Amino acid sequence: MRQLRYLLKMRWCERGLLLYTFTLLTLVRLGLRFLRFEQLQKAVTRFQRTPISEPLYTLEGVVWAINLCTKYMPGGAKCLARALTAQHLLHWQGYPFEIVIGVAKGEQNQLEAHAWITSEERIVVGWLPDLDRYRPLGNGTTAIKSFAMFA
Repeated sequence: MRQLRYLLKMRWCERGLLLYTFTLLTLVRLGLRFLRFEQLQKAVTRFQRTPISEPLYTLEGVVWAINLCTKYMPGGAKCLARALTAQHLLHWQGYPFEIVIGVAKGEQNQLEAHAWITSEERIVVGWLPDLDRYRPLGNGTTAIKSFAMFA
């Protein structure tokens, strides 16, 4: 009940951002599950909005929406889905960003991977306390294609 009151007290533009983010995150999650990564990447690019000249939302607002939608999404959302959603939203709002994909060896020598977004020289989506143990694979599409194997 408290969450509903919180939602109703929001301005319409914040509710719109949450609805758009939740829908996008859901579609990206479904795409990661049912499409080849190249197909998903083409779809995300095809539906990519043209960056607007004056952002409607702050960088913090976009990150807030992604975090809140992840919290209330059944099953949550993995780092790659969050990063692809952030990519779409940050591009649309005209913020500079970079997707970083890192890999590390786990405790039992298994390969672990993680995706995060940096903007304006700080991590905005995907921060972990032990993030420094992940070694970036590279940048751009090559890193994302490499990471798709582990998602």
